[in-house]
Amino acid sequence: SANSHRIIIAVAGFSDAEIDITLNENVLTIKGEKSEESENNLVYRGIAKRNFRREFVLAEYVEVKNASLKDGMLTIELEQRIPEEKQPKKIPLIKE
Repeated sequence: SANSHRIIIAVAGFSDAEIDITLNENVLTIKGEKSEESENNLVYRGIAKRNFRREFVLAEYVEVKNASLKDGMLTIELEQRIPEEKQPKKIPLIKE
């Protein structure tokens, strides 16, 4: 629907335990940090395995519905829920 939005980020090489998603006021922060023990025998690190941090400023009344990780793709589902009292109201015309 028009009120649903989705953020998709390629995070190949990161497990769900290495990804941190936080929402503070209207700022959604997504961090990926490789754990130290996975780097002991590191020979080469591709771009996908570097630590990362992304921030998204969400519009007013946008909520995170869910987040999922599948096949190296992180998907975050968002939904804008405007309270009833904040929604536009249609004003009927009075016929004279």
